[in-house]
Amino acid sequence: MRIIENLKVVFALCAGLMALLYAINNLLNLEEAYAYVAFTFGQTGHEAYPSGIVPPITSPVLNWIGLSVIILTELAAGALALWGGYGMFRTRGDRDAFTAAKGRALLGAGLGVLVWFGYFHVIASAGMQLWQTEAAPPVLGGAFQYAVFCFLTVIFLAQKED
Repeated sequence: MRIIENLKVVFALCAGLMALLYAINNLLNLEEAYAYVAFTFGQTGHEAYPSGIVPPITSPVLNWIGLSVIILTELAAGALALWGGYGMFRTRGDRDAFTAAKGRALLGAGLGVLVWFGYFHVIASAGMQLWQTEAAPPVLGGAFQYAVFCFLTVIFLAQKED
């Protein structure tokens, strides 16, 4: 049981650190992050499917709102998963306290799934048709990896420690 608890702590801390590092890197490269969001929202380079369900969004205000939502969700994911992981570490062996801390880590990893699956794959790729642009492979490939890691963390954390 202690091995499983320790592994869950490590996974929670990794998910939290990953989300926090991406949020900080987005903040350190804010102009570049904004350019990617504006590119995606504006639906530039859509030759394969020029018309879509979601119309192009060119408003700088809406682009900044979109980027802010991404970064704030990454920060929340990181903070919750790290807080949960730390709480899990401190309460190993105390089932009720460990489970309570695990809830925070689950929420953090779940927010990671929301960012990298929900925002990037559902909204940007499917809704705004990012998949057809030259920018898609590195953006969506990375987002897929991060979403899968967070989703696997959610699945692992959700299991009982018995």
